[in-house]
Amino acid sequence: MHKLEDHTHPIQREFYYFYRTSRGEFTPASSSPELTTHPTLGSNVKFMNFYPFNDIETISPRPMLFISGDEAHSQEFSEEAYRLAREPKELRWVKKSSLLANRVGRLTQPGRN
Repeated sequence: MHKLEDHTHPIQREFYYFYRTSRGEFTPASSSPELTTHPTLGSNVKFMNFYPFNDIETISPRPMLFISGDEAHSQEFSEEAYRLAREPKELRWVKKSSLLANRVGRLTQPGRN
């Protein structure tokens, strides 16, 4: 996706604000912006073969802190990880926050405070 449309899905919109703005965009000299945010041919296979919850219980007894935005499209992943983790653990919600805002600090997006 190279530009926002009125019908752009909220998840795509959020990633656009990160990857297509000066905050997160990086284009190597040997590439172009049209190529840098597209997955490689092997990306989907690697992603489908990654099971982040398989060994979560082996992290304990190290403390685990889960932080998720109350507007993040991925809330259920944080909730599931928290459910599967052993104690000690804590789940915190950041009000009016999205997935990417949690990673890089609050994003400046139109219509957001």
